[in-house]
Amino acid sequence: WFKGHVNSLLTGAVLGATVTIVVTQLQFTWGKLPHTSRSRGTELLQPPNQENVQATWSNCRDLVMVAGHSVFTGANFEDADEASAPWILLSYQKKQLGAYLNHIRTGVEIAAKNNEALLVFSGGETRISGGPRSEGQSYWWVADAHTWFGHGARVRDRAITEEHARDSFENLLFSVCRFREIVGRYPETITVVSFTFKRKRFETVHSEALRW
Repeated sequence: WFKGHVNSLLTGAVLGATVTIVVTQLQFTWGKLPHTSRSRGTELLQPPNQENVQATWSNCRDLVMVAGHSVFTGANFEDADEASAPWILLSYQKKQLGAYLNHIRTGVEIAAKNNEALLVFSGGETRISGGPRSEGQSYWWVADAHTWFGHGARVRDRAITEEHARDSFENLLFSVCRFREIVGRYPETITVVSFTFKRKRFETVHSEALRW
């Protein structure tokens, strides 16, 4: 995984909530996680308990949103951190794969530190060649294949997907709606995990557009 330096920026109010943008300054050093000897596709190692998960959701107050940028088309999500992994990438995105992987892990780490956070991987079915697999779903399964980076079910049971967003505005808007759908109320705080160059659009465009 690429190692990143994370900065937090206070950006104002959205839907009456405090919004924090977490941006990643990349240092291009590669550090892969250990792999198991078996393929990890879309199967759960530990199926969640429905009653426990629903109780956990009802306690959530904060939204952590990771904006998706690509769809993984492979069969083994453990291999998603390989340089040759079958992500659908535009030409300019090929150098950004490490950042996408770092975003997944950063979102998990933030949620792990806050038991009242609902983690949303946001991103729709943005590529025809990816079929019915979404960016949000791809990110979720990558995290699950890597056992939520040591945090396991404690984060997994508070991690969901939003699978309709096509751009950063919809990432934010639809994730807020998804939080409302799952928890039954709007979030008190919103943390967005994204790129530095998207800071301005979240601060001065999207947040103003979503004023409550």
